[in-house]
Amino acid sequence: MIPFIAAGTKGPQLSFAHANGYPPAAYQPLLTLLGAQHRVRALAQRPLWPGADPQQLKDWNLLAHDLLQFLDERGTPQVVGIGHSLGAIATLLAALQRPAAFSAVVLLDPVLQPPLSPLQWVGAKLFGLPRTRALEASAQRRRTSFTSAQEMFANYRTKPAFARLSDAGLQAYVAAMATPGAAGTVQLAYPPAWEAKIYITLPGNLWRKLPLLQVPLLVVGGAESDTFTSAAAQAVAQRLPHTTIRIVPDAGHLVPLERPAAVAALISDFVAQQPVLATAP
Repeated sequence: MIPFIAAGTKGPQLSFAHANGYPPAAYQPLLTLLGAQHRVRALAQRPLWPGADPQQLKDWNLLAHDLLQFLDERGTPQVVGIGHSLGAIATLLAALQRPAAFSAVVLLDPVLQPPLSPLQWVGAKLFGLPRTRALEASAQRRRTSFTSAQEMFANYRTKPAFARLSDAGLQAYVAAMATPGAAGTVQLAYPPAWEAKIYITLPGNLWRKLPLLQVPLLVVGGAESDTFTSAAAQAVAQRLPHTTIRIVPDAGHLVPLERPAAVAALISDFVAQQPVLATAP
């Protein structure tokens, strides 16, 4: 059985898929807010499974398969599928593979880079995109051990990537990432080897598949995001004109962690506009 955390006991069923390097509990502030009106189930994706081998991953379709398996295990007839970054693409791929499993889809700052030309795509297949290669190298260099969760928090508090997170938001992330290590230390719960592998296995045919999506779609981006850019937003709107796109001010790629209240409100409003959704007992 695929592990998960839950929030809420009534209302429409929501599935949540986390980003690369961010365990589901890192989103606790957002999940708690969503749980006030919905039943939320946030699965732990494959990198968090004990003994999982990164070499099993050829592309992100495997993670979409895992999400569908998770829904089958939970006996959920239909959900609003929500995902952030990697989790957004895994959710999108799952909805494309099995539309009947989803009543709607919400993508939070998805990894949808602007479309590549055929020549650029050949180069990316041969050599990788410069950005993904840089992210892979950064993951491989990531510090994996700290003397305590407090030291981890103090270290991350200085990092530009977390500058927009509140102390409470960063505490949730640290609590999700800190796992007991040797001699009283704490180690990263999310293996850097998995993080690096995910960065270099992004599927490349997403833009061709996107127009095939059959369910309502909400895309939420951060105004300062370096991932879901205005060019990517325009490309989504061209391919799926009925998509709802919302941009959150003063937020980056980590928008669901940086602005959980704003993101929860956007999701709740979107879900409320959909037809009556099935709720599993």
